[in-house]
Amino acid sequence: GRVPGEVLNQFSMDEHKGNFRIATTENEFEFGSKISNNLFILDENLDLLGDIKNIAPGEKIFSVRFMGDRAYMVTFKRVDPLFVIDVSDPTNPTILGKLKIPGYSTYLHPYDENHIMGFGKEVDETQVDDDADFIYYEAVQGMKIGMFDVTDVNHPVEMYTEVIGDRGTYSELLTNHKALLFDKEKELLAFPVTVYEMPDEASCSDYTYSSCPVDCREICVPSKCTYDNGITVCTADCDGPDSCVPDQYIYPTPVFDGAYVYNVNLEDGFTLKGEVSHYTEAEQADLINNGYTNWEKTIKRMIYIGENLYSVSYDVVKANALDTLEVLNMIELAGDVYDIYYGFEWM
Repeated sequence: GRVPGEVLNQFSMDEHKGNFRIATTENEFEFGSKISNNLFILDENLDLLGDIKNIAPGEKIFSVRFMGDRAYMVTFKRVDPLFVIDVSDPTNPTILGKLKIPGYSTYLHPYDENHIMGFGKEVDETQVDDDADFIYYEAVQGMKIGMFDVTDVNHPVEMYTEVIGDRGTYSELLTNHKALLFDKEKELLAFPVTVYEMPDEASCSDYTYSSCPVDCREICVPSKCTYDNGITVCTADCDGPDSCVPDQYIYPTPVFDGAYVYNVNLEDGFTLKGEVSHYTEAEQADLINNGYTNWEKTIKRMIYIGENLYSVSYDVVKANALDTLEVLNMIELAGDVYDIYYGFEWM
């Protein structure tokens, strides 16, 4: 069989009741390039049964999820349209409803039959150029998680939303669904995240030249100048109160590297239960002051066994109590991560 377009990932494909369902983004590379999205349903011989073409023209697919007789599709250009699609009749798939909200979801995960969670990025609409075919870097903000109610398929609703950090905040969950830990019965939601925040411009004046943090800019301003017979005489220490100023270009800096653990339910939405990190206090202070993350201690996976929550990075396995997140124990993994890949120690 053959269908036009490109497939985003495995969630864009699905087998259901002997039929194969697939969503694609089609881009015609020619003058006045046109982007469109499609959903196709093929039988067991991969012959076409039904389709919907030209969904959200000018946008592209960011996430898809097939759930029984429904399909959910997120496309994006400047806002995040969530499409609810009826695929119960393979010969006549139909768009039932859509919801437009700022931002986009790169991964959709079912909560129950009538609710679905989205994980992606928030977007500042005030920094979006309607005439541009791209999104400016400055417009993309922190990580966004949302709970969608699709009980009324014609009018989906975003029940709850949570935005984590500012521009630069990243989670492996945005590109790899295996980074998500979710248990509906335990009301448990957890995932690794590296949180970036925009620095407080006023805080730069609290430092001097010698202690100026990475998110500020050092300038050499003598702490004292005097005038003698028309000649200006200044001290040479260059460490006065105005020697550390806001940078001309302000960038977000990392403030946390670990995992967020939430309680999640339909009554309260997302409630942050606590944080888990593999950093020592000194490493956390260095992260904030110097802006350096330790990729070997970046949490990759979260699991639970019984009443214990485990987090795994390249360097550490850590156990926390599931109910209180109290640290129970941790072990450092033997050897450098390079040993795993290359089988020898770096000199």
